Amino acid sequence: MIYISEIFVKITSGVESIYKKNQGIGRTLDIIIQLLYSATISLITGSLLHMGTVILLISILNINYLGKNILEILIIPVFLFTMCIWIIGYNFNNKKFRFSKYMLRFYLLSNYISAKKIVWKSAIYLMIMPFILSIVPTALLILTDIGESKLGILYKIILIITFIVSLILYSEFQSDELERSKRQVGLWGIIFIVFLTLNMYQYMYALSSSVLDQQQIINMLLSIGALAFTLVTMTDKTREMYKKMMNEHSDDVSNDMIKLMNENNYTKVTKPVKEEIASFSDMINILQSKWKSGNRKELLKFIFIIIGSIAFIITMFVCSNIMDELLTYIMNSGKSFYISLFNGNKDMAVRMFVIVIAFSALIYILYRTIKKFKQFTISERINNINLIILLMIVFIGCLSIIFTEQVKQNILYMIRVLGIIFVIGCIVQAVLSKVKK
Repeated sequence: MIYISEIFVKITSGVESIYKKNQGIGRTLDIIIQLLYSATISLITGSLLHMGTVILLISILNINYLGKNILEILIIPVFLFTMCIWIIGYNFNNKKFRFSKYMLRFYLLSNYISAKKIVWKSAIYLMIMPFILSIVPTALLILTDIGESKLGILYKIILIITFIVSLILYSEFQSDELERSKRQVGLWGIIFIVFLTLNMYQYMYALSSSVLDQQQIINMLLSIGALAFTLVTMTDKTREMYKKMMNEHSDDVSNDMIKLMNENNYTKVTKPVKEEIASFSDMINILQSKWKSGNRKELLKFIFIIIGSIAFIITMFVCSNIMDELLTYIMNSGKSFYISLFNGNKDMAVRMFVIVIAFSALIYILYRTIKKFKQFTISERINNINLIILLMIVFIGCLSIIFTEQVKQNILYMIRVLGIIFVIGCIVQAVLSKVKK
């Protein structure tokens, strides 16, 4: 995420630096720049979303992804680019609106939110406060002669009511407007995630059934409607929060934008490109002089390599289906041959593969830690020790399959001890990181 954010910031601030240097950009050129920016951002974001969607379909919904053409990865980027075009077109009459400026400002304001802290506070509050509020009414019910079956039903109703009351208390009774707005966004974000998870479970259940009846379709439409309502509410709360944050941090955001535009100035970005073009021009001149000097055999060999490389790349794109099938065949053949070494025992084959990887990683980490132990900081030492312990747990756990039951019990005890040491090491690492910050 940090790497992706850096790419986004460099591209966006680079585009904004164009407007900073050229104040009198015409409307037509402005639209072209914004469309090129939108296409770049959509391609990067959409490609990542495509991979995430494929993983989601395969791992969670158990739906096989049948796409084999490499160009299918452009489906989501095109969808995102279409939305960007709509946003730019929708604000066409507003000459002060600039999509790249809006996105950069949105990103910089996000740095002042402390989203993780808000989400954790909201989640803990929602899990604890309803139970605390339910103590008094539940105690009153216990003192009555109501039956246990009715008491259980009433307690669930009380929990629902106290949950709603907790939502109102947490999101509406904070005197600071900005803090109240942050809490509202955190709460609605959690509610949205819960609804999304329930919807995914419902879709998985519905799609796994052989026939979709009318009741299932109605339930799916209702759940989609609830999800859409939650998303719209969360968007509205987020907009209000950013509006309040902009009023409070407008100077800081402006300074950050100027700093980023100076760091990622488009002239700095285009400088390496110009140097490459100049070096390419120099190379052409060298090739011409070699041709004239009679050294044509070496030159033809060089041209053949260039043409062959270009032809290979074009072939990879044009014949992507054939290449996919070939790679699939090679991988399946290699997998079958590897499993045959263990008489068809897949479990044993997987364990041996993990053992070899874990052992190799363990040796490498041990060697690196011993070699650079004096150079490492305390935090780096503990981090490497934690990694060694984790690899030992994986290695010993997979290796236990070849031993008797009695030895396995001793190995299990050893793994528990190592696990406790690993947890302690992680806690120490977290404390050191906190102290360092």
